[in-house]
Amino acid sequence: MESKTAREKFRDWQKAEGRKSSWIASKLHVTETTVCFWRTGRSKPLPVAQAAIEALTEGAVKMEDWAKARATQGETE
Repeated sequence: MESKTAREKFRDWQKAEGRKSSWIASKLHVTETTVCFWRTGRSKPLPVAQAAIEALTEGAVKMEDWAKARATQGETE
């Protein structure tokens, strides 16, 4: 079975915690649209935001989860 992507883990964490995108955005100092883009896979957070997401989610979504997505999709920075 394939493991979940970072965006899936992020979405699942948000749902499980009952957190609105506006709350996450305020904690991470980004816009609500940015949070939506991360959750849907339209964009990926910068490394500094990845670290903040890992801290906010208490490790449920790790920095390396985002890196795995890049490697799998063949993306470059």
